[in-house]
Amino acid sequence: MRNKFFIIFNLIFLFLADAASAQQSLVNDEVLSDATRLEHNIGAELDSLANQPLAQLRKGRAQAESRKDQQAVLKFAAAIVAANPKDFNAWLAYSHAAFDITNDNDLQANATAAAYIAYQRAPGKPEKASALAWLGEIYAKRFLWRPALNSTKASLDLAENAQLRNVYQDMREKHGFRILDYKVDNESASPRICFQFSESLVQGKLDYTPFVTVSGFANAALSVDDQQLCVEGLKHGASYKIVLREGLPSSVDEPLLKSADYEIYVRDRSPLVHFTGRNYVLLRSGQEGIPVISVNTRKVAIDILRIGDRNLLPTVRSEDFLSQLSAYRLKQYKETDAQKIWSGTLQVNPELNAEVTTAFPVLEAVGSLDPTYMFWWPSRPMMAPRPRQMKKAARRRPPNGSSSPTSASPPSPARMAFMPFCAHSPAPGRLPMSKCGSSLATMKS
Repeated sequence: MRNKFFIIFNLIFLFLADAASAQQSLVNDEVLSDATRLEHNIGAELDSLANQPLAQLRKGRAQAESRKDQQAVLKFAAAIVAANPKDFNAWLAYSHAAFDITNDNDLQANATAAAYIAYQRAPGKPEKASALAWLGEIYAKRFLWRPALNSTKASLDLAENAQLRNVYQDMREKHGFRILDYKVDNESASPRICFQFSESLVQGKLDYTPFVTVSGFANAALSVDDQQLCVEGLKHGASYKIVLREGLPSSVDEPLLKSADYEIYVRDRSPLVHFTGRNYVLLRSGQEGIPVISVNTRKVAIDILRIGDRNLLPTVRSEDFLSQLSAYRLKQYKETDAQKIWSGTLQVNPELNAEVTTAFPVLEAVGSLDPTYMFWWPSRPMMAPRPRQMKKAARRRPPNGSSSPTSASPPSPARMAFMPFCAHSPAPGRLPMSKCGSSLATMKS
């Protein structure tokens, strides 16, 4: 007995879950809220129509239709619904009347809600199919394509209609599950090609490899994230033929209608320069250079600016501290708030598409400093490298690059970092007295 009860309970639970899922695919919370509000307020502001018999209301609506008085038609339709709120036909007629009045968003919302109520009040499958077909048409006229497709498909599932089937197929091809675009992520060390779809893909354990073929791979490495499918583990400077096959599944129960063929070239990485993050230069011990990370770059132009005592505290308290600086703020530092103490270039030995670390020799650049000076390089410098042809970057690798800075007049800086420092002068038997300043460093590949 207990087992029978358990089985029946599970069947009821699954039925309710399926019904809730179907409802969610047809309408959202906003439409459900509009439907509740409309049912409650449909009888308001009817004036004398509220007391008229149903036959007289239907006659009045017919007369208003003959003289094409849309506002009167809508008012009579509302009165008929209020007099017989369980009538499927009354709700459907009200929905048509509300939607016929154009350029009114509130009435379009009422028409949508009334069509859904008509579907709920429909006594049988033919009536439900009729209401759903009209609901899909409303959605389509409002350019809400996903619920339009769902409603039209649900109508066809209840009752086949050749004309509606043609409408659905056309709408499915233009606005259903499809490939929107693709993007080549060539700036990472391991490049990939990502395809964007119009709807979310199936998340979890579904294997998409039978639906994706990539030249040179028996089973390509794939990753799925929401509406994006990526082919991983590719190489720079290589071309790939990729086929997304018909039948590729989606989360909206619409497979890909047609196979799509692509031939895509993965370019080399663009020139890039950045710092490693927070770096400390302790002049009495440890490293005396700042690591500069570059990709496909032969030379880096660097400016170093010093912020004096007077401007240091306001700078530390401002939003500039430990953040990226705009071109305007950088110009202010150069013209008024700071002093350029060094300008030059850093030679780099590039390796095609690989990150190369080159130490920037601070002491050699700015000269002798007090041993207790400390420079700090933050983790968020601003970066905007100049684009170059990757093949040129590969061909022009110098045989013997130097990491020593050479005096030069660099182009306008595109990369900048903020370096505060303090010089401590302890006296015998006393606590150290501190004098602080700071430097700005800018760099451009």
